[in-house]
Amino acid sequence: MRGVEGDSADESRLRWDRDVFLYQPDLVTIGFGLNDAHAGPAGLERFIRAIRDLVVRLRTETNADLLLFIPGMMMKRDNERIHQAHRAAVPAFIQVAEAGYLALYMDALRKLALEMDLPCVDSYRIWEKMENDGIDIHTRLANGINHPDPAFHEELALHFERIIFGAVDRSQ
Repeated sequence: MRGVEGDSADESRLRWDRDVFLYQPDLVTIGFGLNDAHAGPAGLERFIRAIRDLVVRLRTETNADLLLFIPGMMMKRDNERIHQAHRAAVPAFIQVAEAGYLALYMDALRKLALEMDLPCVDSYRIWEKMENDGIDIHTRLANGINHPDPAFHEELALHFERIIFGAVDRSQ
């Protein structure tokens, strides 16, 4: 299934058959939460139910390996990287950050991963570590809002590689 701008886990249900099950994939990475978190605590149950339903269907209807992707952080304050075309969205993103909604959703994903024995790449934890190490996370957001810079994508790819293929010897 490909990502759709602004889509949520629950809204993606309409595309599951067409974008996933039709292809009987060998590997499915599941990554939702950034858009979903804007629904706040009221949307959390619907979010987790959609992810759980997708996992159950995948395990029942395919032989695919599953990998849960826990997204990274979003902006916490206005910053110079945000394009003028996206300025109208800034207050909503700041509200989500200040209320702690994204952290709430990421914690729920971690619990679901444990409950359903899902391997996961926890990008949010990587961002938390960067922040705890004194790095201004906004310098790592390519669009200043919610998309990591190219260097982070490369780092993230290594985390995916380790989960999918195990320890990889790059010395050869």
